[in-house]
Amino acid sequence: MFHITGIILSIFLASLLFTKKGKSAADLILGGWLILISLHLLAYYLLISGSYRQFPYLLGLEIPMPLLHGPFLYAYVASLTRQHYKRIPWWLHFLPGALAYLLLTGFYILPFDQKISVYENHGAGFEKLTSIIRMPIVPSGILYLTLALLLLRKHRINISQQFSYAEKINLNWLAYLTIGMAIIWLSVTFGGDVSTFLLVDLFVLFIGYFGIKQVGIFTNQHTESTSIDPPAEPIVPITADAHVKYKKTAVSGDQMTKIHASLSHLMQTENPSPNRN
Repeated sequence: MFHITGIILSIFLASLLFTKKGKSAADLILGGWLILISLHLLAYYLLISGSYRQFPYLLGLEIPMPLLHGPFLYAYVASLTRQHYKRIPWWLHFLPGALAYLLLTGFYILPFDQKISVYENHGAGFEKLTSIIRMPIVPSGILYLTLALLLLRKHRINISQQFSYAEKINLNWLAYLTIGMAIIWLSVTFGGDVSTFLLVDLFVLFIGYFGIKQVGIFTNQHTESTSIDPPAEPIVPITADAHVKYKKTAVSGDQMTKIHASLSHLMQTENPSPNRN
């Protein structure tokens, strides 16, 4: 039942992203990733419930899927932080997964009853091929988690001098996603399918909760809420005495936002100039 909830929620969140007004490339990437997660959860649910006999055309689709999650994480982080590497085409990161599907062509063209027989006999006839495909799964996870962390580190440095709460919210959101994926890959490496897919379900729940309630990833909430309106109150000039008086006074983030808005309003309305008398 928990896996069914994860499947339905993944599809629902993906639909929110695909129908979102003003959706970006990052939204489309996250939507595609959620569709992949829903298919992966569905394949696992059919396997453990024995329902794969009613859906034999889905058999084998889940085998290369772990090779696609890392590239999706990396592509999403790169897109949301606007760090695109033109030297390496984006599709090249998905090439190992595509090659894995090509290697399994011989299995996919089998009649349905033979596919079911292969699954019921623990991959009989395809043991060597599936072991080859699974070999790069863990290294792929480590590689793309490292690349995502490097992008986040660079993004943190880039925005350290920027006065943008939206960027800082995005940074926290991406850091949480990366940590969640790291926990899942730890389960892939040292745990088993039961713990891994349970963590995937929790990961989807986290995406839904934090993305909607805290960040507004699935709506335009956070961009609207962080906009700064012109101040209604008159601007109080800062004198030299006031500067000395409040030199050691701590300034909160909200105060800095108001000061920044006041200065912007002054520049737009009063147009101060050093040559003005």
